Order: sequence, then structure tokens, then C-alpha cells
Amino acid sequence: KPDFTYEPSDKETGLFAQIKEQYPYTRLCIWNARALSPFMQHVPNVDIIVLETEKIAAEAVYENIKQVGLDKKILLRPNTRECELYASGESCIIIRDLITESPIIETEGIPMASLEKILVDVQILPELEFARGSELYYIYENASEMYMLNTKAMLRYASRRGRKDETEKLIKSTIKND
Repeated sequence: KPDFTYEPSDKETGLFAQIKEQYPYTRLCIWNARALSPFMQHVPNVDIIVLETEKIAAEAVYENIKQVGLDKKILLRPNTRECELYASGESCIIIRDLITESPIIETEGIPMASLEKILVDVQILPELEFARGSELYYIYENASEMYMLNTKAMLRYASRRGRKDETEKLIKSTIKND
């Protein structure tokens, strides 16, 4: 099986370049919720860019993006209710704190979420509510059939996110050992 790759869109590449120019020493990770689409049974039309940065820089990055005036809603660390009110069905940018030791891959020099990170985050992030329920099982099963998965890295990250038990159950019920 191949390794997971995710090609950044022009918007993501531009956004990353802009933030990296303003904050060259800040660790970042950028990805789009569309990365889940190949694994889903019911594919929603979503355009949610998740930009994760060091906690100390999140508010400054938020203000910087807000000033640029992109054609997207910009939300800083939204909770479930805020996602329902402001992000549901909308094109938006979500700024979140980057969890230390997050499994990240680099594509074209841009740090992006690895498949292991995405599979754990889909259980947690309120903006990814559309991918839960029975859809979550399809996502895990299809992802494991299509790409190599490092379950040790996934469980380590899940542990950092407080979701190790849930992730272990999902892995056992959906991922076939080859």
C-alpha cells in the first residue's frame, strides 16, 4: 500500500506562505477537511481549512488572517456550538492549537496532517462532526485499505488527545491485519 499524500490547494499554499512569512519560527500544520472525502461513503461538500499553530501564536495568526479579508469565515478554537452556528455548510478557516508531537507529513515544503492525525482528529474536532457516527467506521476501514497506517503513531497521538481507548476500538473493529 502507498503512503498517504495530500496535495495542498493553491489557497492552502498561499495561506501557509503568508503565515510563515509573518511568523517564520512558528510551527504550523495546515490541511483541509476534504482530505476525508476519499474515505467517506456520503461525501459532503466541505471546504474547511484547519490551520494549527503553536498555542502562543494562535491569536496573532487569527488576527493576521482576519486582516487579510479572505472570502472565508475565520474561527479561532471554535467549540461545537460555534461550529454549528458559523461553520456548518460554510467555507471557513479554523485556527487551532497544534498538539505537540502531532504526526505531520511534509508536502511541497508544507507541513500537513498525516493520515494518522486526521483519523484521530475526526473523532475530536467539532468542525468534523459530519464525519462521525457510522461514517467514522467507513473512514477508518477505507483509509486502512487504501494506505499504509502507522497504528503505533496513531495510538500515541490519540493518547496525547485523550482518545486512545476509542481509537483502539475503532482500529480493532475496522482495520484488517494484512
